[in-house]
Amino acid sequence: MTRAFPMLLALLATAASAQPADEPDPRVAAYGFSGSHTEPVDGQYLARLPDGYDDTSEPWPLLLFLHGAGERGTDLDLVGVHGPLKEAREGRPMPFVVVAPQVPFGGRWTAARIGAALDDAQARFRIDADRVYVTGLSMGGFGTWEAVEAFPDRIAAAAPVCGGGNWIGLCAARDVPVWAFHGARDRVVHPDRSVEMVSRLERCGGDVRFTVYPDVGHNAWDPAYGDSGVYDWLLGHRLSTRTRRRVVLTVGDSNGASETGWVAALRDLRPADVVVNRSVSGGTLGFDNLDNERLNALRQLDGYLSSALREADGWPLDEVVIGLGTNDAKAVFDGRHDEVVENLRTLVERVQTYPYPGGAVPRVTVVAPPPYGPDDQLADKYRGAGARVAAFRPAFEAVARAAGARFVDAHSPLADRMAELAPDGVHMTAEGQRVVAALVSAALDAE
Repeated sequence: MTRAFPMLLALLATAASAQPADEPDPRVAAYGFSGSHTEPVDGQYLARLPDGYDDTSEPWPLLLFLHGAGERGTDLDLVGVHGPLKEAREGRPMPFVVVAPQVPFGGRWTAARIGAALDDAQARFRIDADRVYVTGLSMGGFGTWEAVEAFPDRIAAAAPVCGGGNWIGLCAARDVPVWAFHGARDRVVHPDRSVEMVSRLERCGGDVRFTVYPDVGHNAWDPAYGDSGVYDWLLGHRLSTRTRRRVVLTVGDSNGASETGWVAALRDLRPADVVVNRSVSGGTLGFDNLDNERLNALRQLDGYLSSALREADGWPLDEVVIGLGTNDAKAVFDGRHDEVVENLRTLVERVQTYPYPGGAVPRVTVVAPPPYGPDDQLADKYRGAGARVAAFRPAFEAVARAAGARFVDAHSPLADRMAELAPDGVHMTAEGQRVVAALVSAALDAE
């Protein structure tokens, strides 16, 4: 997260300090708050209610404003010297509940303080959780980036002004639309601090805009907040209409490896996602099928995960979908049901305990393998597999539930259709693969 250094904070304090305006805004009031996210915090904020707030029972958008270093302390009026509260006081329409918390002397913006202020404001006022926005200047610009990284699922859009931050882990917030502002002549917070954050989001596929004022120094906040475009842009975003982008690793067998398999169909259903496929024909959970260790997912898992992270090019791995078990039911593995189940349990555990960069652990989805056709439809190497794979379904579900993973039953919906969907009783047509893909896609969207 953001790292602020004493010399930088001192420069920010000098550059952004000012005296509060003489004319108070009658719509503004002070409130105390406390909370505990990563650490206990308490503090105070100014809140401004929009025109018409008391005339309706409808919820309103929330705009959280994070001040610069010069406004720290105990004089709460300082948080209104710059930014949205100043603009509203000077007559700009401000159709938000504006909340401006204050950092104590010597402090900086932290996820704990930002989260506590958000919690209190959303509990105290009629806030539309679909339209929560964050902006801040200078030290508050750093805080805005901090908020984006810490609360990507709560913030509908963000506008950091002459800020910066720690770009490591920023890809996890790639779904948050960001409009960053900076002055090209800024010598307090160099424009490169915004450039590196914007560049990282762009590389992650994020929705990001960047405005550089060519003849402006550190005070990029007056032109940024003085333009109604930023407020209109914020209001144009809602959490409910956001397209969430995921990196999905799929591990399967020939049903996943085929050009018309369920993974290909999943890509069609989820064009915004990056689907990294490590399915291989003949793949198993933990057997050297055909005496080939490359078909053993337990042996290959570390390579699958590391190569998927490389292919994602800096994005975190969000989902791992395990669609194996069909080949584990072959006649050669008859009598090894318990071993198959234990292999699945070990595979899920290793996915969940892998040392991921940044520490973000992907969610796991276990897919029960589709059914086999009747024995008289099967080649000898698959005889009896129908009963074996049917027994996998409840056992795989139990493993998934115990591990906190999601479970997809691709067996039951296809049980009466294999004669039409799999001419050889094993390898499904594109129609059957689309059924599996739809089930997996629905699971990925489930919370």
